[in-house]
Amino acid sequence: MSANFCPKCGEKTASSFRFCPACGTNLSVVAEATRAADRPVENRAAEKAVEGPTRMEVRVPSPGGDFAEVEITRWYKETGEYVERGDPLYEVESDKVIVDVSSDHAGVLVARLARVDEVVAVGALVAVIDTAAEVGTRLPEDVGSWW
Repeated sequence: MSANFCPKCGEKTASSFRFCPACGTNLSVVAEATRAADRPVENRAAEKAVEGPTRMEVRVPSPGGDFAEVEITRWYKETGEYVERGDPLYEVESDKVIVDVSSDHAGVLVARLARVDEVVAVGALVAVIDTAAEVGTRLPEDVGSWW
């Protein structure tokens, strides 16, 4: 596990922390800025379509172990459906485990960027949840084809 430092208070934090334990700063915003600078230009253009103050990225978590990629085996929610925080969103399978991935955000699932039976890298962007959208809202169908 690598260590990071909070930009506000300088506290050393684990890379898996979303908030600084000392001051409460949202570290995911800092991490996103860092990730954006590291992405190839063509990916940044596609992600601009899904960015916004209320649009939250859904990325593939590590199922544990040394897995670099997993297979999306099932989606529990359809595009345009409302998702509660903690609701199962999709299922991934690796060589040894099957894991349900729950939503970290409440809102409308506005884009699914990976299909069932698709193999994706751990950390890949697979969906977008908009915390302020109305049920039925969807991003353009070609958003996923920009990758």
